[in-house]
Amino acid sequence: MQRLGLSERIYGPYASSALAELQKSLSYLVEGLKAEVKIAEVTSKGWVVVEVSGEDEEVAVTYLIRQLGRIPSSVSELNQSDVIKGRVADSGKVGYGLYVDLGVLDADALIPLHTIRAQLAKSEVLSLRKVTGLYCLHDNFPLEIRVTDVKSERGEISAEISEDQMARLQSWVNSMLERLLILGAPETRIRSALHKTRHGQDVVKIEYLGFLEHSIVCKIGTQAPGLIAALGPLLPRVPMYAFNPKKVRSTIEVADN
Repeated sequence: MQRLGLSERIYGPYASSALAELQKSLSYLVEGLKAEVKIAEVTSKGWVVVEVSGEDEEVAVTYLIRQLGRIPSSVSELNQSDVIKGRVADSGKVGYGLYVDLGVLDADALIPLHTIRAQLAKSEVLSLRKVTGLYCLHDNFPLEIRVTDVKSERGEISAEISEDQMARLQSWVNSMLERLLILGAPETRIRSALHKTRHGQDVVKIEYLGFLEHSIVCKIGTQAPGLIAALGPLLPRVPMYAFNPKKVRSTIEVADN
């Protein structure tokens, strides 16, 4: 049997039901293999730890890591250039950088403000709150980072946004379609809310970011704030944010002048 920390967090108003749904999803992922996956623990920071057993457990572990990612158990496991998916933590609470929770108990990765500006704002002098607001990098947003420096003895991790994550964010901007970011609800709840409000016809697709994190791609002419107003009452206490590519482009272009 092997224990594995997955790059999935359980939190928010649907934590209990989401845990049961995630267990079903994990069992489905290893269907056909002689292996069993059971959720063994949810850490104090909300990360899911599973136990994998059976004749094909090695194959199952490899597949789960490829599909969902894994979290390190300590800072000492990290090396420079490692690429890991974490979750944004304490967004907007400090002005010198963006913290990303990687699952390590006593340390979060820090993306310095100058790095955020270089990657997302063409090095223009915009505040961290401004940049993270434009890209909806709020608490629990799944963000893939690349480790740039590790000081294990001090519990410090420095990072930058990974190339793949940058490509995804840039594709959001280039698409010119608004998006509704929902952070804290499983897809089943989101689809139910869209059905009840009859807004399914206004959506191109629901993009999976994490088990509880999704990006709803709006059709041309549909505005994300309108969906927030409609879906909010059906998904109480679930944070929702509007990503507006036109606003991103206009803000960065204005900053360039």
